[in-house]
Amino acid sequence: MRTIGREAELERLRAALTRTDRHVVLIAGEGGVGKTHLLDVLAEETAAVRAYGTSAMAQVPLGAMAHLVAPTSLVLTAMVADVVRAVPDRGVLAVDDLDQCDEVSLGVALRVARDHGRTLVATVRTRDGVLPSVIATFAHDLGTEVVTLLAFSREDTDRFVQQLLDDVVDAGIVQEVWSRTGGNALFIAQVIGEARQAGTLHHSPAGWVSRGRLSVPIRLRHALLSRLAGSTGEAREVARMVASVGRMTLDEVERYGPSPAIDELVDNGVLIWDGPVLRFVHPLFAEVLWAEASPLVRRRLLRRHLAVARGAAAPDVVRIAVLGLDAGERPDPVGLLAAARLANAGGSAETARRLAAAAVEHGDGDVAGQAALVLAAALSELGRSAEAVDALQGTLERIEPGPLAIALAVTVHKLIVWGTFDLTAAAGALRAEARRYPDGAPMVRESFAIAEADSRIYAAQAHRARVILDGIDLANLPPVLSTLHATTRAHVLTHLGHTGEALDLVGATLQLALDQPHEVIPGTRDRLLTIASHAAREHGSYALAVEYGERSHDGALADGTVVGRAWGAVVASAAWGQVGDLDAAVLWARRALVAATACGMVDAERLAIAMLMMGAGSRGQAVAPELLDRLGALPAGVGFLRHHMPIAHAWAEFGAGRSGRARSLLRAGEHAAREVDARVAESWILHERVRMGDRDGVAARLVALDIDSPLAAARLRLVTALDDRDGASAAAAAEDFLELGAVLAAAEAAAEGARLLTGRAAAAARRRTSELAARIGSPTTPLLVGLPQDPLSRRERTVAELAADGASNAEIAERLHLSVRTVENHLSRVYAKLGVASRTDLAAIEWSPLNPPGPLRS
Repeated sequence: MRTIGREAELERLRAALTRTDRHVVLIAGEGGVGKTHLLDVLAEETAAVRAYGTSAMAQVPLGAMAHLVAPTSLVLTAMVADVVRAVPDRGVLAVDDLDQCDEVSLGVALRVARDHGRTLVATVRTRDGVLPSVIATFAHDLGTEVVTLLAFSREDTDRFVQQLLDDVVDAGIVQEVWSRTGGNALFIAQVIGEARQAGTLHHSPAGWVSRGRLSVPIRLRHALLSRLAGSTGEAREVARMVASVGRMTLDEVERYGPSPAIDELVDNGVLIWDGPVLRFVHPLFAEVLWAEASPLVRRRLLRRHLAVARGAAAPDVVRIAVLGLDAGERPDPVGLLAAARLANAGGSAETARRLAAAAVEHGDGDVAGQAALVLAAALSELGRSAEAVDALQGTLERIEPGPLAIALAVTVHKLIVWGTFDLTAAAGALRAEARRYPDGAPMVRESFAIAEADSRIYAAQAHRARVILDGIDLANLPPVLSTLHATTRAHVLTHLGHTGEALDLVGATLQLALDQPHEVIPGTRDRLLTIASHAAREHGSYALAVEYGERSHDGALADGTVVGRAWGAVVASAAWGQVGDLDAAVLWARRALVAATACGMVDAERLAIAMLMMGAGSRGQAVAPELLDRLGALPAGVGFLRHHMPIAHAWAEFGAGRSGRARSLLRAGEHAAREVDARVAESWILHERVRMGDRDGVAARLVALDIDSPLAAARLRLVTALDDRDGASAAAAAEDFLELGAVLAAAEAAAEGARLLTGRAAAAARRRTSELAARIGSPTTPLLVGLPQDPLSRRERTVAELAADGASNAEIAERLHLSVRTVENHLSRVYAKLGVASRTDLAAIEWSPLNPPGPLRS
């Protein structure tokens, strides 16, 4: 049986079953956390005898053990003897729901375990973390071990959902499942099962994506209704009151007035105090209750909450605005706009969308325009760029020309470029707005020039974008345009090879976007993190590149947005690929692919497939045909990472065994990058040529590119060393790459050094290659294949291991029946082959009986 997310608990249970001082092993936890599954695993492994407690048989003496006891056994001792005969000596009795057993069955089970050398392993359901009293009486005995199962973490939920669906799942689905089920394994399985049956989950070529909100499991609905059965009318009213807002603070409860109904609901397992917060035992209970309330009841309850919220010492503006909309109050566009801005700054994209849409609908003039910008930001982050463009263009028709209208037009342009890469439509949007202004109108030329530069860099025309930006007077630009200018300029600098300057600029701009979100164009934060990761990767700051990429993805995931999640996963995958952790690169590429597919981001989808192609080809593996089919079916496009594509296609050809074709594709890609002055892209392609054994003219071209970054310097040092056949310099280049965090490039450089060096230096380089490659899973890239795996003969290895363990030459000679001189000769050859000089060095090596000598232990 497969066990997901419970490996640690299962190992603890297995260990408990092997201990002679453990007679009773309890698997405790709330309903649905997976206790029975673990019991099934243990029962299968130990060939246990099974018994089952049920509430229906709880009052029937020996109901749980009846199948193990002879009908003629009428006294407890005889019953115990029957069960002992049924359970083999040193065997296991496995009881599901021990707390539901009748008293006689429970007594028999305990006697069998304590007095007759058998082991009782059983599941026990807790309630709010408390063991039933009938179990608590012996749970703390010395011979009892209790293993408690908690709800799944988000990571465990991710793994469990992946197992249930047997493919990559969009992170947004996992987030929704985890937050709505509370990590309960049973409810997770039911939510996923019902969503598949209803068609809410769709299996696309990229993986599983969602087509709507997941439904509440039927079993959970029944669980709530059973707990409410027999409750007073007041208790049901209080439950609906809490359900209307999900949870209530202690202060809010006190303002409503104390009620015995709260204690009743807590006692019945409906509500629970979580510190100073009153909430439902399960997060979906609120949804079930609220769905059953009539519109009139909902409005009455919401207006009570609204009155309390307005009377708070520190009113929550966003909450009041949402409650006002839900309660049917007359909208206040100014208040809605203020609340929408706060929600957007706090990462609540869906709340910001709703509030901003109401402000646009009921407001006019500047209020409607400002609200449209917030609405566009929320919609674009939710992966609904087309709706964002429609909303902005509709608002542009309602407001007068001016700075706000310019900002809306620039945002329309950005959304079209980054969403669909329709440069014609993007330019048309700017021309349409420009016609509303007289020649020389302030800020019009500057704004539209920045927008044009943004589209040029997205199309990988970095030089043209820089010319446009250099022609803009920065002296009088307002903060919104200054931020947009800096963002686009950092992107341009990265492509042109000025990566250090780009990192400084994007770091400062990112801080402004985080500190003053109202002073930036919608979507700037996510785009800044994407550009920051790209700049850090091309500079050689790989840890920072990974951090920015994963931060963009995780932040977007927490905010419930899609666009940032897709682009964040793309750049995280690219960063991990440059580190050399191909498994991590593929994982992030799959995340990017499913997120991009979910929201129709063609360019991000294309790049995600490119990362997967690189991951397969770098290992010498063929790319999955369905990925190539999907890539071929995508509409034409480019994107600012367009130069990844020839690298991806080259590695796909290499994986298919067509290395000549792969080298030709890289040379063509190099030429294409050179034509548009994409220097960092060309530098990367040149390095890929070296990795495929084609370095003709690479060193001269790297010098001509004149990229001022530690990564470019390391690449040049390596190819120069190879051209000069200087193994020591190649080994030194390996350390340069390693200092940057480029572990794969470091391992490959060390391997090239090993091929050029001789003697102990070659042995040391081989060992360094093995050590570095092991850090990233020992991938079989072209430069890492062909090195001897174990330079030692069988006898030399034995002598070396004994010496490493501290044996003297004389002791080794006596143990192996050799002369001391022979041992000395063996050790001399060992030192030379491994590139070490002493027994101390040997002792620092990680030895394995089946593998070659590993890296030195630190």
